[in-house]
Amino acid sequence: MFVVPFESFHLTLLHETQGVINPMDQQHLTREETELFGDALEPYENNFTGFDDGQVVGCAGFIPVSKGVASAWAYLGELTKRNRFEVTKLIMRTCDKLLSDGTFHRIHTLVKADHVMGRRWAEAMKFEQESVVASFGPNREDYITYRRLANG
Repeated sequence: MFVVPFESFHLTLLHETQGVINPMDQQHLTREETELFGDALEPYENNFTGFDDGQVVGCAGFIPVSKGVASAWAYLGELTKRNRFEVTKLIMRTCDKLLSDGTFHRIHTLVKADHVMGRRWAEAMKFEQESVVASFGPNREDYITYRRLANG
């Protein structure tokens, strides 16, 4: 697998070839949502796309929400299953780097409360459970905030 800077068409390509899944809530994105998110995410640094055999494995990154704070995101395709350990290590190492080099002092993400695999994945990447966000989902589902802190 190799990694390149994220471009919006990567999400569209992922959608067309494998479908797009948000691993933190298992929601499948429509083509319109894929294009909307891709366009919204493209301007930010620290977003990347993984490729394997010329196909998109997944896209992930970090959106600054305030000085020193970022929200982590990921959209993955079926190929992630074949590359899951590599993808997990890559995201974890990127978090380590961004927290240790001073880019961010806090990185957080949201995981649907009843999505056990998403919660385990966040914890595998050294995220710690912080709080419940009640009625956050589109159907009023609860989500859990997970965080990583610099020197934490």
